[in-house]
Amino acid sequence: MAADVALVAIATVVRPTVPAARTPLWAGLGLAGAAADLTGVPPHRPAHSSPWWVRRPDRSRS
Repeated sequence: MAADVALVAIATVVRPTVPAARTPLWAGLGLAGAAADLTGVPPHRPAHSSPWWVRRPDRSRS
């Protein structure tokens, strides 16, 4: 997690200062978030899958 935070912090500082790097850094920030999700879900997966499919009533509206 510390590595992810460090990379995102660096990308956040560099992105506005280097115009040519904006698009690749934006993609990198998105991929970093996806990678964090993929590495964090398996260790915290509940024993039953129903919590992944049930939404709280107050969160069902968009």
